[in-house]
Amino acid sequence: MVTQSIGTQLNAIALCLLVTALLGTHSLLLGCQDNTNANSNDSTAPAKAKLVEGEKVTIAIGDMRTTYRTAKIAVGKKHFQMKLAITTETRIRGLGKMTEKQIGQGMLFAFPNAQIRSFVMRDCPKPIDIVFVNPDGLITAIHKMQPEKENTEEYNLKSYSSKWVSVIALEFIGGTLDTLDLKVGQKLNLPLDDLKRIAK
Repeated sequence: MVTQSIGTQLNAIALCLLVTALLGTHSLLLGCQDNTNANSNDSTAPAKAKLVEGEKVTIAIGDMRTTYRTAKIAVGKKHFQMKLAITTETRIRGLGKMTEKQIGQGMLFAFPNAQIRSFVMRDCPKPIDIVFVNPDGLITAIHKMQPEKENTEEYNLKSYSSKWVSVIALEFIGGTLDTLDLKVGQKLNLPLDDLKRIAK
């Protein structure tokens, strides 16, 4: 009787140890689960940019008047109130024939598709800085474009390439890049989703 009681107690102890070991292993596995999204709300990550539009502006060049939507755009550590070129017509026209005052804080070209693009200085009397951006917000190319001689034939205009596929081009009055400290491969926090939605 005593022997059986001790045996029963030993079996109970062994069972308890087995359960504890199993629970311990289970807890350990829980502690090793994928933690990829555990800190998804990390406050150090920049918030996704949203398009903050301003007042529309109308630019008159000769008899032609064009109205542009505008938006506050963050580029590096600075903000610019930029005209939005979101249609084929406004993208082709670009900053051509605009005075420095009309160029203002620049123009953002938004395209509905991603591809390698080339810009030229057609009818642009002032130096223009350009930054190309891909669908992930990464800078693919930076150029300091110089004015062409008056009446230069289209095929003789120097071409400035995005080098890789791009969906955004940012144009500023010449010399702006010197104040921004941008580099190829740098990520800009642009409102890409909103710009893609309105680009035509």
